[in-house]
Amino acid sequence: MEIYPKLNPANVILYSYRRPGQTSSALERICRWNSLKKVYVSIDGLRNNATDEEKSWREETIAVAEKAAQLDTRVEPVVWDVNQGLTAHAIRIMKKVFEMDYRVISLEEDNFIENDGLDFLTKFTEVKSSPSIATAFSTQGHVSSDRGFRLTYFPEQWATCLTQEVFESFDKVWTDKKISRSVVQKQLKKLYPINTIKHELVTERWYRIFNLAVNDLNYGDALMSYAALQLGIPYVAPVNSYVKDIGSEDPRGMHPRLSAYVTEKHEFKALSSRHPDICLDCENSTNQLPGMGIKHVAKYIARRIL
Repeated sequence: MEIYPKLNPANVILYSYRRPGQTSSALERICRWNSLKKVYVSIDGLRNNATDEEKSWREETIAVAEKAAQLDTRVEPVVWDVNQGLTAHAIRIMKKVFEMDYRVISLEEDNFIENDGLDFLTKFTEVKSSPSIATAFSTQGHVSSDRGFRLTYFPEQWATCLTQEVFESFDKVWTDKKISRSVVQKQLKKLYPINTIKHELVTERWYRIFNLAVNDLNYGDALMSYAALQLGIPYVAPVNSYVKDIGSEDPRGMHPRLSAYVTEKHEFKALSSRHPDICLDCENSTNQLPGMGIKHVAKYIARRIL
């Protein structure tokens, strides 16, 4: 376990909705963390098409949060009346927390994370003078590595910590509904300075993802990635994940999973001497366009010709 110097206390947002058991367990873990300032249990409004069963689960979850608040003053339930989708939910609660602090940790109740992972997130967002964002989860693992972190432009965002500048960029993108292809192209050029076809294919892929996300009520993770690109910053990610996916342990999630993600480990392969903290194999595994892009070249050329 990595040992960090004393960290500034941090606020945590715990997104919850209809998994009372996992909410209770998550609060117990978070409240054991020595650097916790407050944990805001943000419970969204009831969906318009919610069943009576879903309503009951949500009420149980609210009761769990309220009971935890009675036992620990650092727990603050925040219950919303209206459900406007996951992205709006994130923006509402983040605005509230950023009124009191310059950074916040963002978790879901099925993100099993303990002190070392929370310390990791806090460590890499300590500096107030520059925007930063970190994730504690990764499907990519590494062998024989004494590295403490890596950088990535394709983050997997279960358990993140971001500073206010990143949130403001995220909020503006959501409000303006404008995605710049040149922003995506410029930042991803760092990964593919020579392979121009791969660069264009990955740029096009993510430009389309970001445009879909800005018009979707529930795809905030992608917009957060774009917000970081706008600021010209990669995510800080762990060399080996600090988060265990326990979503499959409770089928009441909005997107239930049958099993946990399995991590396969590989040697860390530095992108270049200019970018020694980026693992090329990780980026190629998470950019949604694996390999050299050869399979997509014909389609790409056809689009350019037509």
